[in-house]
Amino acid sequence: MEEKNDYTDAVSDNRNGQEIEVGIAGAGDRILAALLNQLFTFLILLVPFVGLIAFAVKNEGRIGGREEIFGLLLGMTSFWVGLAGILAYTVIQIYYMSRDGQSLGKKIMRIRVLKTDGRNPGFVGTVLVREIAWSVLVAIIAAVIGLAVGENGENAINLLAFLANFVLLFMVKRDRRTLYDILADTVVVKLPK
Repeated sequence: MEEKNDYTDAVSDNRNGQEIEVGIAGAGDRILAALLNQLFTFLILLVPFVGLIAFAVKNEGRIGGREEIFGLLLGMTSFWVGLAGILAYTVIQIYYMSRDGQSLGKKIMRIRVLKTDGRNPGFVGTVLVREIAWSVLVAIIAAVIGLAVGENGENAINLLAFLANFVLLFMVKRDRRTLYDILADTVVVKLPK
């Protein structure tokens, strides 16, 4: 179900200058976009370790003969290629989030991040504030609580932040704005088909 709001009914599309009608993105679309991003991240992170794991299992961790050294080189090549893939994936995600307000998962789900006034939040709003500043803020609070009361306190803060954002996704009257949306003054909208 798409809801309309006062500040994103007509949004200027940055690339062609046309205004388009948008509504607030549903919780399901946002959750699926996040899950897609997690799947892409998992697949990218899997690549560097496949060669190393295959080498370790096949040779039981021994390095000595020509075949074992070749296996190690193959494993290390897999690791470095995978690392390059992770870097490329990160750059692509940052580029699209900065330019379009969309991660790859959001692109697939046809949703995007906008400032509450309908503008593109750009790199600062989408990447620095919404992603990095939010993560650092939660990590600092969790670390302080963790130091004060132990690891369980740290875990509780992380879980509390997650649950608060999850609940806010379903609050239609608040335009489904999560805590990191509030921090960055953003809203997530559904793009027309």
